[in-house]
Amino acid sequence: DADLRLNMLESRCRKRNLSEYAEPLSDWLGDFLGKTWQLDRIPEQAPVTFRLMDVPPEDMAVELEFMFSASKVQAQHLDSLVRQQTWDGQERPAAQYQMFEGMFKGFIDLVAKVDGKYYVIDWKSHGLGADDAAYDEVSLRDALLKKRYDLQYVLYLVALHRHLKERIPGYRYEEHIGGAVYYFIRGYENETTQGLIMDKPPKALIEALDKMFAGETVVLQQELSYV
Repeated sequence: DADLRLNMLESRCRKRNLSEYAEPLSDWLGDFLGKTWQLDRIPEQAPVTFRLMDVPPEDMAVELEFMFSASKVQAQHLDSLVRQQTWDGQERPAAQYQMFEGMFKGFIDLVAKVDGKYYVIDWKSHGLGADDAAYDEVSLRDALLKKRYDLQYVLYLVALHRHLKERIPGYRYEEHIGGAVYYFIRGYENETTQGLIMDKPPKALIEALDKMFAGETVVLQQELSYV
């Protein structure tokens, strides 16, 4: 509802002395929520279209918190597996040495269920260029790899994988996981990409990392393909 949205934004903007931005922000948000997403660039997956405003509240979780144990997980080993299994092994900055031991905790911006599949969705607000043309597929991919968002979303998917295994009878990664979607919102009017970049890592990688965090030794071969 446009009035409820405006009232909510007026209240929030007022607290920050930004009242003059409430109305244009409400207009932008209404347009954003009503935009049709085209998720048609995930390997071996049928295209999906939807609007955020049409996703029922019970089919989404905002700032979904996760926590699971980590047993002597070396960041460099994790990084090596992710490099092998995502983006055709393209070059990206190396992860710094770190040992994960104890509890691993994080928050996922949004998890949404669309057409029976669950998607990890992350918002990125920083700019890549002066206009919509700066958000082409190559630029989005380069930005994602440069910032190592691939490591981020793979761990999000491990968390979601564990979560769904416990809650869905007969859960299958191929069937129930849609993948990760990173939304560079400044590029949402790019006609080709909409500011979206997405991926669904192979099941073998997600299951291997699941075992790694449980303390098991994991080795993967680079030739494994996407599911």
